[in-house]
Amino acid sequence: MAQMMTMPSFVKATNWKHFARSRIVWCLAVIVIAGVRHLSSNGADFLSSLGDTDDATRLVQVRLLLDGAGWFDTHLPQMGVPASLDSHWSRLVDLPLAILIGGLSQMVGADWAETITRVVWPIMVLLPLVFLVVREAEIEAGAWAAIIAAVLIVASPFALFQFMPGRIDHHNVQILCIAGGLILLPRALFSPSLAPAVGAILGLGLVVGFEALVLCGFVLGLAALFCCFVTEMRVGTMRVMVACAVTVAAGFVATTDPGRWFVVVCDAVSLNLVALIGIGAATVWSLHRLAPRAGAFVWICGLAVGGIASVAVYGAMEPACLAGPMGQVDPRVGPIWLDHILEVQSLYAFSLKDPKVGIAYLATAFMALGVFYLKLRERLTPQRALHLALLAAAVGYGLIYVRLMPYAMWIVVPVIAVWMARLPAFGSVSRNTVRLGALVMLNSTVLLMAGQAVASVILGQTVPEEGVKGAVAGCERRAGMRLIGKLAPGLVVADIDLGPHIVAHSRHRVLAAPYHRIDQSILALNEIMTASPEVAEAKLRAIGADYVVLCAKPAKDPKAEKDRTFAGVLRRGEAPGYLTPILLGKEAGFLKGWRVAPVGR
Repeated sequence: MAQMMTMPSFVKATNWKHFARSRIVWCLAVIVIAGVRHLSSNGADFLSSLGDTDDATRLVQVRLLLDGAGWFDTHLPQMGVPASLDSHWSRLVDLPLAILIGGLSQMVGADWAETITRVVWPIMVLLPLVFLVVREAEIEAGAWAAIIAAVLIVASPFALFQFMPGRIDHHNVQILCIAGGLILLPRALFSPSLAPAVGAILGLGLVVGFEALVLCGFVLGLAALFCCFVTEMRVGTMRVMVACAVTVAAGFVATTDPGRWFVVVCDAVSLNLVALIGIGAATVWSLHRLAPRAGAFVWICGLAVGGIASVAVYGAMEPACLAGPMGQVDPRVGPIWLDHILEVQSLYAFSLKDPKVGIAYLATAFMALGVFYLKLRERLTPQRALHLALLAAAVGYGLIYVRLMPYAMWIVVPVIAVWMARLPAFGSVSRNTVRLGALVMLNSTVLLMAGQAVASVILGQTVPEEGVKGAVAGCERRAGMRLIGKLAPGLVVADIDLGPHIVAHSRHRVLAAPYHRIDQSILALNEIMTASPEVAEAKLRAIGADYVVLCAKPAKDPKAEKDRTFAGVLRRGEAPGYLTPILLGKEAGFLKGWRVAPVGR
């Protein structure tokens, strides 16, 4: 009996105190808690659909790669009419997903391989970012700061929503690279040994996507300006910018067909971006080599010349790109689709619909700014001043675009964690109690205000409007999509947000999908949906449409009863004679379909 009560040797040998303080344990705990919490409330949705439109399209792109599409071939032939979609998404995200799905398919089959990958991939991307944030907090203020940072991450819907199970698009990879790089940047600028790695991380984020291009460019430009007055920053800044430029150039070569190197686009890594960043990096490198100890005036003049030259070359290669990544998009797409996407709206516009999101974001972000401002007043250093400017830029861009809120949240978490870890005792209340109270108060405020409102940002849905701007949540579920997939392959005219899901579940081709590179298809879809049923018939036959599929949810707007457009009458169940209903069954929910009858029938 005594022998049975003896503890196993490995338990005796384990330093449980050290284990409990391990950073990796806390990071894994964050992921497990967040994942379980998400799946417990959204598990049914995860299994019943492929997520949002970008997740479905990413899966389509990966499947084509696994089926033999060339490395440089990101053409998606099932989306868009008459010209189909040439995706601007980087193959660098497709590759690990293809490896995971391809490897797992050999063991569990394709369906389960995709499902497992949709869980595993977000974890793989989230883990290094959580580890980085926790580690940065610990470097500044010890173990307590690391634990507080972990708790703050768990409690932040803004930080986590792009990393939840099902998120296999490029947003989480961009956040990992850009937010992670910017968190490390203030240290890297004064630590030349760390600088190349940080520059490479930022460059990789830009190769993957342009979501945070302006934020990243602004911060790097600000760092270069600081170099004019702070000589000890010059080596680190030069190495960051050179590494970033080299990484962007390498990414361009690795992901662009050599036959298209001189085809300039605004929405993906292209020769103009390589030139823009390259000239900027070359300017800082030249100043460091030729005038390493020169005064501020020399550096300001040199940076001004280099900056003007880089922008001039960038604009000369493609003037439309001076208007931003959407510079080559037909402006008519804006009011009918692009302007209504939630993630590209300002926080102010979004908060008019749900003020809780704005209050929660501002409560957290401005607390971090206030904390760091007080810290700066205690001791003014160039590194702290730059860090405050970086925080302000991240928070500011989060106000301009909802999609940039996660970047700001990841950047401010270590700042708040360090502040809480350093809170002093208050009278007879111990330091630990004060820390815990502050943590509970902040998390309660954020969670109370954010609630489930952030779900609309997660889905990236459009604001319900007339025409192509219809929210389709629920209609994209697999049950309905698979019923559509059983029909003979043909051209489907569908709600724009249903397009990627139809393609992912069938061999059909869709008229349009929510991607700016098929802007003419989006315009054609809008013309059909907003036309009268008689005019819509002619347009449907002109493009050779075989099916019409809509999410026919009951309308809450009284004006819907008077809507005589093609989409309006279909959503009310008043199909014109040239459409034959497709019986999809109860499992399709509000998803409705019609077959376009041949001429003469």
